[in-house]
Amino acid sequence: MAPATPVENNGQLSAAIQQAKDKIADLEQNLDIAQRRFTLDSDMYYGKTNYQDDKAGKAALDTEQAEVTNKKRELQEARDILASLQGKASPSSDQTKQ
Repeated sequence: MAPATPVENNGQLSAAIQQAKDKIADLEQNLDIAQRRFTLDSDMYYGKTNYQDDKAGKAALDTEQAEVTNKKRELQEARDILASLQGKASPSSDQTKQ
């Protein structure tokens, strides 16, 4: 496979960076919604006088907490990918200036 020209690499890299930024924005929004839902459901669950007996409610809260944790992990992975892409973009822009 022949290496792409620097212009193609920069164009593809810019597109990949923009896609990563869009994905991060989407993940942040989804995480925010999941956290709000968890907080509301948690308040509802613990607001009951006999919440200890509500096994289904506790299971639902545990599931939501796991979902929030997974979304945080996905968001961090997306941020790491963006940082990597931006790191690749910096040296290539230095090369084009020379």
